[in-house]
Amino acid sequence: MDRHNLFLTLPAASVIAAGLSSRLQDIRAILTPFVDQGGVVALYEQSLKITGRVYPWLAAPEEASRSGMDLEGLKLLVARQDDAVAAAGAAFLLKSFHEQLACLVGSAVAKHLIGASPVIPDAH
Repeated sequence: MDRHNLFLTLPAASVIAAGLSSRLQDIRAILTPFVDQGGVVALYEQSLKITGRVYPWLAAPEEASRSGMDLEGLKLLVARQDDAVAAAGAAFLLKSFHEQLACLVGSAVAKHLIGASPVIPDAH
């Protein structure tokens, strides 16, 4: 495949946004029994902070810590981006989340719990 055509096959930013939100909801459901809701929110906020250094439009707003995981707000932020930027930012956020979890529980356990790679499912 010609690498110049790669961006032509990306899903729309709105689809990426819905998929990211869905994936994070799944991760929250999987992790809450192990690290409780507060632990999941802390991992999410730290991941947003790290991601925001590379993708400033994803930097965690100050009110995020009071509201927990604002996945609807995140969806809106991602959907407003160009498709390629949305895909890159979403993948970086999921990768950061996975790395933060791996620091907490080890990479093998993180892989077992939420998978090996930052996959954004298709939103149906």
